[in-house]
Amino acid sequence: MATSNFFYRVTPTTTTSSVTHIIANNNGPATASLALHRTFKATPADGKKRRLKLLNAKRYARHRTTDRVRRQQKDPSPGKDLNLALATRIQKTETTHAQGSTLIQANDNNNNNKTILPDRRRDPSSPTIEARRPKRKRTPTPPASPRKCRPGQATYTSDIGVNSQVPTLSQLCIESVAHTIDRYHHLERVLPQELLQRILNHLLAIGRLCDAHLPRLLTPATRSLQIAKCAGLSEVGCTYIADVCTNLQELDLHANEHLSVGAFRTILSRCSRLVSVDLNGCVIAPTEQWGLLGPVCSNLVTLNLAGTSIDDAGLKHILTSSSRLFRLNLRGCKNITDAGLTHVSAGLHSIDIFDCTQLTSSAIAIVASRCPKLYEIRLPSSVSDSSLIALSHSASNLRIIQMPSSPLVTDKGVRSILDGCLQLKTLNILQCRQITDDAFLGDIPLHNLSAIDLSRCTNITNRTLKSLASRCPNLKMLKVAWCEDVTDDGFAAISASCRSLEVLDLSKCKIAADASLFSQIARTLPSLTHLSLASCANVTDLVVRLLVHRCPSLTNIDLSSCDKITDASLCALANCRVLSSVALEACTKITDNGVMRLAQGCPRLTSLRLAHCKYLSDLSIVSLGSFCPNVSMIDLSYCNSISYSGLEQCINKWPRLQAVTMRGFRGLSLDQTNLLYMSSSSPSTSTLSPPPSTTTTTLRPMTTTSTTATTSLVEPPKADQPSAPVLQFPRIYHDTLAHVNMSWSNSLDDAGVLTALQHCPRLVALDLSWCTALEGSCLQHLPRLAPALRSLNLKGCARIPFAVIKTLTAQSEIKVYR
Repeated sequence: MATSNFFYRVTPTTTTSSVTHIIANNNGPATASLALHRTFKATPADGKKRRLKLLNAKRYARHRTTDRVRRQQKDPSPGKDLNLALATRIQKTETTHAQGSTLIQANDNNNNNKTILPDRRRDPSSPTIEARRPKRKRTPTPPASPRKCRPGQATYTSDIGVNSQVPTLSQLCIESVAHTIDRYHHLERVLPQELLQRILNHLLAIGRLCDAHLPRLLTPATRSLQIAKCAGLSEVGCTYIADVCTNLQELDLHANEHLSVGAFRTILSRCSRLVSVDLNGCVIAPTEQWGLLGPVCSNLVTLNLAGTSIDDAGLKHILTSSSRLFRLNLRGCKNITDAGLTHVSAGLHSIDIFDCTQLTSSAIAIVASRCPKLYEIRLPSSVSDSSLIALSHSASNLRIIQMPSSPLVTDKGVRSILDGCLQLKTLNILQCRQITDDAFLGDIPLHNLSAIDLSRCTNITNRTLKSLASRCPNLKMLKVAWCEDVTDDGFAAISASCRSLEVLDLSKCKIAADASLFSQIARTLPSLTHLSLASCANVTDLVVRLLVHRCPSLTNIDLSSCDKITDASLCALANCRVLSSVALEACTKITDNGVMRLAQGCPRLTSLRLAHCKYLSDLSIVSLGSFCPNVSMIDLSYCNSISYSGLEQCINKWPRLQAVTMRGFRGLSLDQTNLLYMSSSSPSTSTLSPPPSTTTTTLRPMTTTSTTATTSLVEPPKADQPSAPVLQFPRIYHDTLAHVNMSWSNSLDDAGVLTALQHCPRLVALDLSWCTALEGSCLQHLPRLAPALRSLNLKGCARIPFAVIKTLTAQSEIKVYR
């Protein structure tokens, strides 16, 4: 009897057995799994020969990987080993793969026995299993279903048994490289362009990008470059970009107000392949220098000049030179008149002239006559019916028309657009109060119309919705906010005909909130993702439960000022695992129990509005910080039961936080509260008692364990129990916080402002309006503490002298509103 002690065993009764050998090798970081398939007839004579062949094949694969790594490490260039190790770390796969194993399956032609033999590489001491030994039957145990996460993002189970999202390996490496970039040389030689751009974006986000970092991150292969709001970029850096990035095609320099026209001209003249440029918010003074950019814009296809000081002369030089211009953005250009638009090219497809205050209705007629291929336009408030009629005749291929806040537009102009532009997909007539139901009555089908915004068109009734339901079966977005004459009949017609609806805004509409109506809406609109029921007084917990049950794709919901909403609605929303934005402003009956359940069930929350929720305490904010790590915007205005220490503790747990709103927040003064840091054993207690009978949901006390601090989420201590001592924590530390609103905080003084802004280097906008305790001593330190600050609202701060504000505006680029 011939026996193989390593791979297989052949019995005397097996004369012609087919044996498949699969060898998997996962040892090399730069080598994928190697599988060698060998099929042969095993006999007692050639067993040893076949085994040696397979062993040699495996050794060859291993040595090939080892030699490849050694050849890469022999490069004598400085810093090569460090860069190679870094590239290997970043480019490794982020998912766990099962290690290779040897699977041997023997198929006996006589008795069809199948045996899986052990792998001696893993356990050399394991005994050889006889081929004829029957396999012991085991009852398979169903594996635990792990929580699904986004592609490229791992999950872990914390000490309290809750799955949380953790940063990926590439994110951690990018942050590490960005903080120690001065140690690495020639990163552009070993890292792909995508990773270089991500490192550059991270440096830009933390405010560390400067001219010295560009040689490490830019290569001739760079096609797209985004350097927005970069205070460390100078004309020297722009010259380096122009010399190195010869193949650059897309460049974003918006909000770089310190750059001159010479820097822009250098880049545009040397980067001959540049087709898209974004100069939004850039300041070039005097305005006559805009004409210098004209000769170097010949290859541009997309140009964004929104918010700049360009005038008619500069626009003429640019438009006459840019014959290939496809998209032009002039939003907010106050110096542009009708004469500047007479030079637009015939090939223009998209133009934005919203908020150009000097344009008249004749300018729209000029654009329509000179641009027959126009398919997208955003009109200023001066548009009239005659302008719309000219558009419908000359630019019948229009796909997108936006004309918000146009008081001169009537039913005649809208009807001409709907009848003349049959390819129309998006129509935005927000706050056009002269429009009535007659504008939408007609028999011509509008199969291409997929989005329409009628918000604040107060003369719209159910007749408009019924007409849209019959003419627009492919409607995907409908906004009728503050159309108070629209009732249940109109919504029933829309839900019955427009089955593809994804965005629905019913704010301030007089709906009865009948269970049968919303049951029909939820049943016929399964693809609904955005829903707004703000200020709908009749919405109850039953309505929310029906919507959540039938709309699994719901990501954004607005229930602001719905007085009947309680914790039961939040418990229902907790079942929406994909929910990312929730607005619960002025829902005065919700408590900590509901917010805690919402935080546990919706870990993908990025935006949360909880203003005027008076029964919320630190328990809510700490649970959000523990279970929702991706929060980027939060509104806690007038939530005076939440301490500043609780909010400060959670800010550090949200690395993507961009905006914080704390209007009317009490106790922000450094002298009054000392910015108390929450103790690990004493959460802040609320002085308000929760409303009686608001919810029947009972939540268990839960405990959150962190590596830096331990916070206990339990019931607040009683009033007669002594509270534990607290520690001072007098600062907010956050690298990406850009917008802070602390208006109407009467107790906020100058010391509190300086403390809050001491570690916010990326702050762009600050609202301190109606903070009556401010005296202005903090303003002279703002340019140093917040170098990125561009907007400051001081309306209602009567105690601040005008001379202090004038000095601030003269010494910095901060725009003060008062």
